[in-house]
Amino acid sequence: MIDSNVARRYARALLAQAGIQGTLEATAEQLALVSEGVVDSEAKSLLAPGAPRAQQSAVVEALAPKLDKSVGDLLRLLVERNRFDGLPQISAAFSRLVDEKLGRVRATIRTPQMLDDAEVRELAKALSARTGKQISVDTKLDESLIGGIAAEVGGLLFDGSVKTQLETLRRDLKAPRA
Repeated sequence: MIDSNVARRYARALLAQAGIQGTLEATAEQLALVSEGVVDSEAKSLLAPGAPRAQQSAVVEALAPKLDKSVGDLLRLLVERNRFDGLPQISAAFSRLVDEKLGRVRATIRTPQMLDDAEVRELAKALSARTGKQISVDTKLDESLIGGIAAEVGGLLFDGSVKTQLETLRRDLKAPRA
């Protein structure tokens, strides 16, 4: 685990390099895939602060030929500086910087059932019209919602869930009348 300021520093350096090469999107995708792959697999032990550097280096060298040069170089640098455990934070920081540079805002949409692609596109379009920004959507299944959706866009919550409507109704009915 590394400090968020350190993660942002690495992310900004990678952003500058990827910007020069014109590979912002591809770099963000590759970095996210590597980060998720390491976090979600048996290789997760490589993120432990005491993980053997030789093991980390072997994994990086096996991956590097399949990656953009700037991503491979970043991974090598993280191993060299014993900061490989910060890969998930760096990936998240880089993704936020790319979104910011491209004028995008991330939206997390929670629904009680999975949405199809057409519904996700329609929601993204509606949220884009509402916020005036390009929207990048992440969907999450939230079975605690009875129906409807809740969308968080850049710190703003649009809650159209039945659960929230019922809670509001309950609060209004319990409120003393004047």
